Amino acid sequence: GLCKGFYDAGIFASLYDVVHPRSRASAAGVMNTVGWIGGALATSLAGWYADHGPQGSAVANMSRFIAGGGLIYLAGGIVLLLTVALFARRDVLRRAGEGDESAIT
Repeated sequence: GLCKGFYDAGIFASLYDVVHPRSRASAAGVMNTVGWIGGALATSLAGWYADHGPQGSAVANMSRFIAGGGLIYLAGGIVLLLTVALFARRDVLRRAGEGDESAIT
């Protein structure tokens, strides 16, 4: 949808900024593979966990598996927020020291 378009545009633009033009297609392929491998493996893992999880029923095991996925997203969000908190001030001060007036406003 619309949000996926905004996401992909930023991801590939930043990838192309740092990868040599001859290697961009390979880098995009590797990035797509790594990005989608979680979705490919999650279906098999969810099915296995539903059958072999610690709860008494498959529905309870699936609920626990989905909650675990939510915890992974929550942990990722916390890491991103901590990264911004730790590095944003340093980067703004560095840009201000280089004479970039837009970094202060």
